[in-house]
Amino acid sequence: RVPETTIRRWIQQGEFPCTIRNGKPLINQATLISWAETKHLRLGSSVLGKKGNLVSDNLIAALEFGGIHYGLRGEDRDAVLRQLPEQLKLNKISPQKLETLLLERENQSSTALGKGVAVPHPRYQLPFSKSQSRVDVFFLSSAVEWDAPDRQPVHTLFLLLSAESSHHLKILSQIAGLLRQAGVEDFLHQAPTQDELLDYIQAKTSH
Repeated sequence: RVPETTIRRWIQQGEFPCTIRNGKPLINQATLISWAETKHLRLGSSVLGKKGNLVSDNLIAALEFGGIHYGLRGEDRDAVLRQLPEQLKLNKISPQKLETLLLERENQSSTALGKGVAVPHPRYQLPFSKSQSRVDVFFLSSAVEWDAPDRQPVHTLFLLLSAESSHHLKILSQIAGLLRQAGVEDFLHQAPTQDELLDYIQAKTSH
């Protein structure tokens, strides 16, 4: 509900999270959601969920369906994304296809959110059912540059694979909400187990 003229002014002033290519602004949905919430700009219920929860059962279920992966290697962003699909066992998409989709999306605009975290995801939804949206967490063996808004290198990836657009956006928003919680960056640096991560999220959102 922000006027277009205001957004254009923010872009000109360098205050809006976007990348200018061929004179046109490219906006990453996850980064936009995170930025809007830090600026206390209202987001619709279709993005945040009916009650506007920062982290809800959508993210918990997606993390439970996915998994935790340690020691992902790569000297730069593209090398990391080429290694990533080999650590997954997906029935409906090949590692080669997923690699192509992730690189295409990342070349459009960075999926880094800041605080050492990126949320790589395909540009288009995958042939999964909505209930099978999954988030896999990858802890890198060493941090790499990812063109993050806060310029910090990325050490943790939340790979998001989903089949339905609104569900996809809700989970993106919930991950962005998680990153605003105090102490989350230090916690992720510890490379927790899946159970530890789920317990941490539930503890942070139970009050």
